[in-house]
Amino acid sequence: MKYIDEINSLPSLYKVELSACFITDILAALTYASTTKIMIEGIDEDVLSWRMIISALLGVFIGGAYIANKNKIFKHFQIINVTEIVLYGLLIAYLEITWNFNVYFLVAAVVGAFVGNFVVNGNMMLHEKITDDENARVNFRLLQNITSRISTLAGAGAALFVDFEIRTLFIVMFFGMTLDNIMMFYVYNKLPDDKKM
Repeated sequence: MKYIDEINSLPSLYKVELSACFITDILAALTYASTTKIMIEGIDEDVLSWRMIISALLGVFIGGAYIANKNKIFKHFQIINVTEIVLYGLLIAYLEITWNFNVYFLVAAVVGAFVGNFVVNGNMMLHEKITDDENARVNFRLLQNITSRISTLAGAGAALFVDFEIRTLFIVMFFGMTLDNIMMFYVYNKLPDDKKM
């Protein structure tokens, strides 16, 4: 199969990233419908608007800061990854204790827009630093897109038959995000020192 052949031709760190993509997207798709329904039913309408405003404003600010200082920020990619895990862990713990979706949703918007944008931008830089071979980079991006769609099909399909206890859904969602960050942490550590700048 061409898909498998193309994956096998990639540098090994891209294979790690594709594995992370596959597993985390399955978990995200597995929990997406239920967690979204729960959050929409549990939050005020204004909170949705404020979340979008906060996400957009901080996204513009973070994006600009990242462009201006990308190499300095990328040196701290590991710290940013760990920070995201800790903040989301605390946020999920808060939600599990209080079940207050209004606060959760707004704070998640700030954490996602602030720390999450740094992680996403760092991941983009990470992809570029694995190899100087532009063809391998393009193939990786294409394969990542296909892998994401396959894992989404698998997770969403499984969700039709699997019923999680409501509180477990958010823990599974958090586990997926954490696993992705840990695997990116691993990839970053495997880069040569001159690529970490």
